[in-house]
Amino acid sequence: GTYSKSSGNPNLKPEFFTQTEWSNLWKWEKSTFNFSIYFKNQSDIIGRWFFIENIEDREVSHSKFENLGNIFSGGTDISGMFSVGKLVVRPGLNLYLTKIMGSKFASTLDKEQVSYSIKINTNYPITEKIKLQVSANYESPFISVYGKQFEHYYFDAGIRARMLKNR
Repeated sequence: GTYSKSSGNPNLKPEFFTQTEWSNLWKWEKSTFNFSIYFKNQSDIIGRWFFIENIEDREVSHSKFENLGNIFSGGTDISGMFSVGKLVVRPGLNLYLTKIMGSKFASTLDKEQVSYSIKINTNYPITEKIKLQVSANYESPFISVYGKQFEHYYFDAGIRARMLKNR
């Protein structure tokens, strides 16, 4: 059979992070534009570490919380809002670099990757009381201390109707 074991770690160090962001918003009569640059440094990241050990001639899957290393990330976020007739469009783009430096387990966690996400949200009033909203989001593959995460995306549509008077 399969055996597994989980244990605590009294030697964990606390996670620390520092974050800096610069952002500027421009406004016009029917549109906006936002540009941001950000940096984040995380040290002593805590994560669950899995390994196999032999106990009494049995292979046992062991999980334990460990300080896995440090993560640096930085990027730019660009978003805005504009109107085309009655249609209101809110697009956004986030482009960022993630660099993971594994300090406990040699270079097994060292990796870096540029990733991005794209989003768009639209609103259109069909009548004074009924509005249509359509959203879409895409996130490219990205890395974490647990490995590479797959891309994901969604598409959403909804209708909002005011049913009560003046609400």
